[in-house]
Amino acid sequence: TDDASLDAAFDALGSRWPTIDFVVDAIAFSDKSELTGRCLNTSLANFKNSMDISAYSFIEFDRRAYRLM
Repeated sequence: TDDASLDAAFDALGSRWPTIDFVVDAIAFSDKSELTGRCLNTSLANFKNSMDISAYSFIEFDRRAYRLM
């Protein structure tokens, strides 16, 4: 959720390697308190936050990686 961290990470990668051939995204997240019990009990707030971090972050990740490809 921190664009500045993504920018810094890809700036560091770009200063070390001028191009990259591929990226691997392995980010997943959920509030630990929501990982107990049944999936059916997941709150909407946790679901939205998990999707933002786990899925939408892939788009932001790709936007930065694309510049190095």
